[in-house]
This record gives sequence, structure tokens and C-alpha cells, in this order.
Amino acid sequence: MRTPLAWDLLLAALTGVWSFVFIRLFAPGRMNVDIADQYQQATGTIPFTDWHAPVMSVVWGLPITVTGRPGSLLVLQVVMLAAAALIIGVIINRRGAPRWISLLGPVTMATPWVLSQLTTLWKDTQMAVALALAVALLAVTRMVPRNLGAVAAGAGPARLRSRSA
Repeated sequence: MRTPLAWDLLLAALTGVWSFVFIRLFAPGRMNVDIADQYQQATGTIPFTDWHAPVMSVVWGLPITVTGRPGSLLVLQVVMLAAAALIIGVIINRRGAPRWISLLGPVTMATPWVLSQLTTLWKDTQMAVALALAVALLAVTRMVPRNLGAVAAGAGPARLRSRSA
């Protein structure tokens, strides 16, 4: 684990194993009456209403159409949270913090407040993990060099400085 990449791969393995265990333990996810109603809208069993956000029903309809299973919604929210947790761990690792602190990204998935929410297919939970993933991806965009195309084309740092001056 001497290189940052090796540590990132360890974080990815931890996140992947935890996600797999979580999905195996809790699939297909819990539903209450409210969620069952939204699920029926997503599958087209009942018409859309303004009680639930129709856009969420459409989003839910995509994985259900592909797999035909309600458990795909649990997989969707676990994968989104896993991606966000992994990205956070990698960012912490790459920014020079002690490596054990970067474990906080993947460990977030195993905290009681996350576990209690992630087992149920609430639209609020899916919106929260989508927001966490969006924030993590925005953080990544802040870390990527602006002249990435020039760097990929072989321009060295001195050449990049001369272009921006």
C-alpha cells in the first residue's frame, strides 16, 4: 500500500464488498404504503399523481424496466452512495491526509443513520444519495486541471503557463 493508487484500490475493494453484503442482506428493500404507491406509478400500474414527484416515478421506472425487479431500486441507491463514499475517500487520500482518515468515506456506509435509511426505498433517501454523489463529483471537477486537454496532448507545465499568460 505504498502508492496512492494501491490505497485507492483498497478503498474501492472495501466499498465494493460492503455494497455487495448490504445488497445481499437487504434486497429487495423495504417498502411502506407510500413507497408502494410510487412504485405502482413507476411501473404504470396506476396513473401519475401530484402526490409523488412524477420525475421520481420516471427515474424509478428506468431500472425497473431494465431488470423487472423492485430490488433494482435498492441497488441504484446503494451504488450511488458507494460511488460518493469512494470518491470522498479517494479525495481525502489524494489530498495528503493520513490514510486512515480516507477510510471515513467507505465507513460512512456502515454508520447506523445511513443503514437505517438505506434499507428503505424512500425517494428522499435516493435524492440524498444522489446529492451526495453530485457534491463528490463536483469536488472532483475542482481537482482536475483546467487545461486537461493540453496536458493529454503532451504540453508540459512550462508550455501551459506560457499559454495562460
